[in-house]
Amino acid sequence: MTPRTRACVVVETHFVGDYSDAPARPPAIGVEEFERLLDKLLAEREPITAVQLRDWFDGTGDLPEKSLYLTFDDGIRDHATNVVPLLLKRGLEGAFFVPGSIFDPNGRLPALERQRYLQYGFGDYRAFLDALIAEVPRRCPGVREADVAVSARTLAAMGDHLANYPFYSPEERYYRWLRDKVLSPEDLLRATDSLFAARFPDERALMERYYLSPADLKDIAAAGMAIGCHGHVHEHLPRLRDQAADLVMGLDALESITGRRPWIASYPFGSYDDRTLGLMDSLGMGFAFTTGNRVADLNRQDRHTIPRLDIAEVKSW
Repeated sequence: MTPRTRACVVVETHFVGDYSDAPARPPAIGVEEFERLLDKLLAEREPITAVQLRDWFDGTGDLPEKSLYLTFDDGIRDHATNVVPLLLKRGLEGAFFVPGSIFDPNGRLPALERQRYLQYGFGDYRAFLDALIAEVPRRCPGVREADVAVSARTLAAMGDHLANYPFYSPEERYYRWLRDKVLSPEDLLRATDSLFAARFPDERALMERYYLSPADLKDIAAAGMAIGCHGHVHEHLPRLRDQAADLVMGLDALESITGRRPWIASYPFGSYDDRTLGLMDSLGMGFAFTTGNRVADLNRQDRHTIPRLDIAEVKSW
């Protein structure tokens, strides 16, 4: 007998709210639109919990043929103010994946988060990209403007990098190609730190505007939501010399606030390697999410590489 298909839509969401008057304007979904999409998904699929998903992989429980799981990354403040009330209203569990370093008492964002808010601060993505391309040769010895400027040669080298994410503009794909494939982490940091300091002189105020506080995280956990590991410094894990140290620091930070050690994870930027997968088992993670922008076929799915669909893609359904 052929086993019944278990197809799970795991939705990945970041910003939910109105950022029109904010100093940095991320690509957010409005609260009303998020609520409408949530109800549409619930009309088509049955929501599940983290425990149900773990039990499926353990072979001790079953799942609906068409299920839904909701995830929220990066510890964004509007998850506490806008998202959790909507989930509680519908009796739903969400999983919130939070990098530990956002609770840094020294008030410094992880490097890639600083880069992201710099992008948002320019408003127009092309303006940000032009500023970065101009800054790199000034701050990064050995990197020529021709190495990073948009040209027929660099566009050909970029090829189809991230082309499977149709909601990325050509400018955003180009920046992510520079970040992922061209510039070293050190060179990218030199250029973006210079631009960031000029645009956001009060980094602590920026963190308080956009990120969860320890009290917010406690409230989310107390509301019955799942809290998951998202690393500590919110960096591509394979780029780190010591992935284990970063993951343990992230777990320790969340446990120190909520009193419970997370047992689920999502990889920053969906990035992992064989070392990462081995650590998931040794650190006791019941399952872990990547990106992939597709529906998860749970009959054939490894527990530590579960794909998710970005909320931007769900909007086009």
